[in-house]
Amino acid sequence: MKTSVAAALAGLAMASTPTLGADLFGVAPPPMSFPASESPLTEVGTNWYLRGDIGYEFDNEPTVVPTAGLIPAILNDSLTGASYVNAPPGNASSNAGVTRGNNQNSQGLNFDVGVGYRVNNFLRLEATYMYSNGPSLSYAKGSLCPDATVPVSNEVGGTPVPVGYLWAPVDCTGYLHATQTNNTALASAYLDLGTFWGVTPYIGAGGGLNANTISGSTHFIINADGTPFRGNTSSSGAPNLWVVQTGVSGGYAVYTPLGVQPDVDFGNQNWDRHFSSTHYSMAAALMAGFGYQLSPSATLDVGYQYLSLDLFGSTKSTMQDFRVGIRYMAN
Repeated sequence: MKTSVAAALAGLAMASTPTLGADLFGVAPPPMSFPASESPLTEVGTNWYLRGDIGYEFDNEPTVVPTAGLIPAILNDSLTGASYVNAPPGNASSNAGVTRGNNQNSQGLNFDVGVGYRVNNFLRLEATYMYSNGPSLSYAKGSLCPDATVPVSNEVGGTPVPVGYLWAPVDCTGYLHATQTNNTALASAYLDLGTFWGVTPYIGAGGGLNANTISGSTHFIINADGTPFRGNTSSSGAPNLWVVQTGVSGGYAVYTPLGVQPDVDFGNQNWDRHFSSTHYSMAAALMAGFGYQLSPSATLDVGYQYLSLDLFGSTKSTMQDFRVGIRYMAN
């Protein structure tokens, strides 16, 4: 029995040896081989990568102008000497108009995410989305708010004749606050300039679209008590005219209509407004920086970017930023 088992094992070993197997069972098949592109061991998608960055930016962009449509100016009536304001157009539920003014400087953080493809050892292509803030604005302006309506009359032959409503506004302050954001989509190409001591410098350029949004609100506070302005100017029987006292006759006050009537309705007043305006424009960027490989999959990216947010427009909005991020190969 032991002799039979030993013989069987010896025969199996001989059959598993290529040379002996060929002698026993014919010519052995050649080893399997594949082109590199078809090898089952080749990883799929290793040229694709994801990226994310945080940057510190220096902006030069226009901001909102506090026009009479948001913060009314105090006007003076040349005939009567009275001061008044025109109410902001629209109503509290409508979107007020925005006028972009002179450029302002600001600083802050931005964030971007994107996807890239390494074409070869030198060329990379990327598509990114960046969110950033532009200059904000806080503004306060003294104003006049018509807080109450008092019907008044002139005495004509001993008979009171209603002539209008007394223009007697209270001091108030209008406050405006605006914020600005940019949403920028770029398609970019990067040229890696070789690796030196583990560091790979690069340059790049890109183009795309930017959506600049300025939004905010205005509200009015009565100076005397700090309460929100909600004027009660309901009319009650007199002509819808604003008048001021211009003298005394026969012991009675004489009222005269303002030479130019304020644009203030005869009803409850709410001068609070909100506003939002988005400006779309072409964007272009120039980049430079370096990458440092942290692992086979992760690369630290440190870079500088100059970005024109309104390439062919009139606002000449620009941004410069320094950013740090990670590029992660999608193995």
